[in-house]
Amino acid sequence: MSTTTHRLLAGAALAALLLTGAACGSDDGDDDAAPTTAAADAATTAEDGADGAVAPADGGLSAADLEACLAEAGLEAEVPDSVPFGVEDPVDQLDVQLADEDLTASLYVFETEEAAEEHRTAITLQTEDDDRNRVAGNVLLAYSIIPSFDREGADAVEACLP
Repeated sequence: MSTTTHRLLAGAALAALLLTGAACGSDDGDDDAAPTTAAADAATTAEDGADGAVAPADGGLSAADLEACLAEAGLEAEVPDSVPFGVEDPVDQLDVQLADEDLTASLYVFETEEAAEEHRTAITLQTEDDDRNRVAGNVLLAYSIIPSFDREGADAVEACLP
């Protein structure tokens, strides 16, 4: 590579680093700034458990109903204190750790099936159902790995989907 190419690449890397730092906020101690809508929704979800911010439309499944079904199946759902990157619509998330430590089922409850479909790619990097993710009604299910290691646990999770 030529010196000019190296300089262009270094300049691009520096610009990306500066933009990333700016997007992550400042470290000036100003913790009183109002949270974004998505961050506020996540805080509400984390504080309220599965009674989060999403009111499913058209008879969709609520996070509270999903959590109750999982509990009946002997599975414990946790509400993470984060917001899925790139998702601006209200969403409730439940994470279920299955028997294999590496296998987590993340369930994202949206208001509508259309919203779940719309945000699938941002969450899973996939555009259609496959072995690791699928949309069922207003719920997007995303496994951390292909659930062949704990098919029984995965079946219990999937039995709770609409």
